[in-house]
Amino acid sequence: MDDLELETELKALKPRRVSPRLAAVFDSAPAPLPGSSPAKLLEWRRWTAWSCAAGLLVGVTSLSLRPPVTHPAPQSARPLIPATVENVVLDGAEEGMISLPDGSTARRFRIRSADIVSWHDPATNASVRWIVPREDVRIEPVHFY
Repeated sequence: MDDLELETELKALKPRRVSPRLAAVFDSAPAPLPGSSPAKLLEWRRWTAWSCAAGLLVGVTSLSLRPPVTHPAPQSARPLIPATVENVVLDGAEEGMISLPDGSTARRFRIRSADIVSWHDPATNASVRWIVPREDVRIEPVHFY
């Protein structure tokens, strides 16, 4: 369907008549108040808009003129002392022989370990422990004699 056909079809449509019930609602609508006019309504809207704009300007200005809030650092903040650093091997396995791209033979080893770092605060006797798991794959060339 092109635009010309659509336009012809739309022009052929006739609007429905207003139902008597809807007409009664419009007929029973209250008349405008004496002394009110569209010009007074527009004036009221202008005053409302300007009042809101002025209030918003005062609010934004008062927020931007406040000094920034600073929080003092706690007095008991002391640096923690590094206590220990460990590397613990959890599991090691040989995964067998493999062929390298150059045609040589090698063995593949998979080693699972964890790096553990501990800090200690002697004043409060608090400690923090950081554990980082790690998995290494090593390939060792095999030499046949």
